[in-house]
Amino acid sequence: MLLPHLKKLQDLDVVLGSGSVRRHEIFTNMGLKYRVVASSFEETLEKSTRTPAEYVRDTALGKANALAESLSPKPQLLVTADTVVVLGERILEKPRSLESGKEMLMSLSGKTHEVMTGVCIVTFANDGSPSIDSFVEVSTVTFAEIDQEIIDVYLEQGLQTGKAGAYGIQDGLGGATFVTGIEGDYFNVVGFPVHPFCKRLSQKIVAGAL
Repeated sequence: MLLPHLKKLQDLDVVLGSGSVRRHEIFTNMGLKYRVVASSFEETLEKSTRTPAEYVRDTALGKANALAESLSPKPQLLVTADTVVVLGERILEKPRSLESGKEMLMSLSGKTHEVMTGVCIVTFANDGSPSIDSFVEVSTVTFAEIDQEIIDVYLEQGLQTGKAGAYGIQDGLGGATFVTGIEGDYFNVVGFPVHPFCKRLSQKIVAGAL
């Protein structure tokens, strides 16, 4: 999808506004050349007044707006994202402690949950004004019943650190073994929805927005 446009993209100044190692790996594997600038936006939005999709979209927008204002000179392309796990209407972000990580994994055990990623694709006019295209991608993941002993070992190895819902589907003998089924974009569960992002970016190039 992006292959015909890869040379053009590699010549652009692209900023990835994320400190996520997994997103860095995904961007690198897509063949994109980019630099990382972490956003100063604090991820403390009120959850009770937003649906999970609104929350993850607004967090990605907050990151994008903060960087669009602070970056100088402006890049040609800025990308931000935020990922959460959703069980029912409960939003699970990164665990703050071993106890919270254990509680998250026990609550997910034997159930089906959603992984939502909000993404913002930002381009800039000649005067520096931003144009923001945002979307939310949803994947569905089903967990097997997980023994408490397995959860304890997983947490002892620190594999939950920095991961929404306290697990990473890419974690080999860790989080990957919890999953019995997935519906939707696999990379969305990892932390960045590759297919819808590439589709939108390709459309922007064809339309002359980049």
